[in-house]
Amino acid sequence: MSKSQDLGRWGEDIALEYLTSLGARLVQRNFLKRGGEIDLILYHQDNLVFVEVRTRTSNQFMDPIQSINSKKKNKIKRTAQHFYSYIWKEESICRFDVVCITGDASNYELEHIEDAFT
Repeated sequence: MSKSQDLGRWGEDIALEYLTSLGARLVQRNFLKRGGEIDLILYHQDNLVFVEVRTRTSNQFMDPIQSINSKKKNKIKRTAQHFYSYIWKEESICRFDVVCITGDASNYELEHIEDAFT
């Protein structure tokens, strides 16, 4: 695994730990469909939550949330629609959250943005 992949995996672990501490239940991690990936899919308070995790060692170059452009949002939405239509078997409200983690294992900040985009 590359350093970038290690950082991303660490960020997903931190995000998952945080979200499950809020009562969310993991449905699937790293859901892949040709053309897209969703980092975390959770079920929380009757919502199917599709989570994009952004992990950076610093905000020096770009805030993590700003790195999610319209092309990336569209990929996430298409992938989520596939998951909801063909895999998920319950009637649910869907939402898209973003978890931004900045720093490293010894010192990091976490920002959770609910309903980050539609």
